[in-house]
Amino acid sequence: MVRLTGTERAVAELAAIAEHVASLTTAAAAFQLRPDTPPESGDAKGVALVPLLDELVKGCAALAVAEFRQSAYWIVYLTRFLRTRCGLANRGVVELAGAVMHYVSFNTIAHAMRLEPPFENMRAADVAPGGRFEHLLPGGRPSSGASASKPA
Repeated sequence: MVRLTGTERAVAELAAIAEHVASLTTAAAAFQLRPDTPPESGDAKGVALVPLLDELVKGCAALAVAEFRQSAYWIVYLTRFLRTRCGLANRGVVELAGAVMHYVSFNTIAHAMRLEPPFENMRAADVAPGGRFEHLLPGGRPSSGASASKPA
């Protein structure tokens, strides 16, 4: 049995969402489904889950996969879901699309140039406070042992 920390469980949950949406986008393309939208109410009766990630995070991960897979059906569906259920504004939708485009561009370039990954054997603890890659996180968080420098 594998025992995962809370952070590792969250990563595993995001991976499961990505795989799930990837298969849904394939099915939508195979059946040539036209885009529609989820119902406004969104009541999930009889579901007893203790979510590790909230609906906004899960929905954004799902939309990112749908955008990457270029699935018109799931892009429309998930965008509507995020706007109605989670209150995601246009700015958030555009920011997410920009992040996906950024990732896809860099990933395409890295594959074309056959670049090796800059990090190997990473664990969640490596980017946690005090971790060996903590200083590389977005936002430039200094490592726990280093003093924070003041912006110029």
